[in-house]
Amino acid sequence: MGAAQLAAWGILRPEDVVAQAAAAGLSLAVACALLEQESGGGRNVWGHDGVDTGGAYVKGAPVTREAYLAYRQLVKAGKIGHQGVGPCQLTAEVYQARADALGGGWDPVVNMRVGFMALADLIHAYGLPDGIRRYNGSGPAALAYRDRMLGRVAKWNDRLGPTPVQEDDMPLSDTDVARIAVAVQERILKTPLRDLYPDPKAPPQTMDLATTVQWAAANAGRALDAARAAATALARMEAAGAAAPTGEVNRAIREALDALGPLELIPTRELEHGQ
Repeated sequence: MGAAQLAAWGILRPEDVVAQAAAAGLSLAVACALLEQESGGGRNVWGHDGVDTGGAYVKGAPVTREAYLAYRQLVKAGKIGHQGVGPCQLTAEVYQARADALGGGWDPVVNMRVGFMALADLIHAYGLPDGIRRYNGSGPAALAYRDRMLGRVAKWNDRLGPTPVQEDDMPLSDTDVARIAVAVQERILKTPLRDLYPDPKAPPQTMDLATTVQWAAANAGRALDAARAAATALARMEAAGAAAPTGEVNRAIREALDALGPLELIPTRELEHGQ
């Protein structure tokens, strides 16, 4: 889908939208629906939540660096509450702080990067409908938000059509492979162990990249759990003076532990958008 066509449909900064959605593993239809729902297509504006502005910004006005920094200072001092910011209307402290760490929540591209990643993570963990609902919050308002968003997603899916798959169109460079590996590892590290256990079955014969990564991550979690169980059993056998496994079994356990040792699956708590 060309950037010009997205622009014709009201999406601002279409090249950045395509790039950030792909980097986050979020479908372009969902990304466009989010921008349309939150900010009229990606406008870098302040939200309208019922909190005091402290004189730092004007609700609905463009987000500037100066106003944003003044707002964040007042928020951290506990003088005002959180307000939605930017194309994705980042509101919760965890998301605004993440955006600040990446360059600043006033930057629309950084704002989309954090918003797209947050929604992609929630959809990965809870599925599309509930992931969307959790991005907004809880209660009746969040349910209504979910329903509006699902309608927009369906519209954008119809507009964009199926994603074409072109094998060997452009071979991956070593740099591309390394970046993909880092992205997959970061996603695994952020995923609760309980979410790495899907129904045990073979991968489908035809999968898109997101499904392939999800399936691989799930089985990586299962492999890590098995390796830790094997390590525990081995340690107990050695402590008890029993004969340890020999040959290929022992070597396989040691190699698995060496390979998986740097990884630590960190349980994550549910993150709400908090509007």
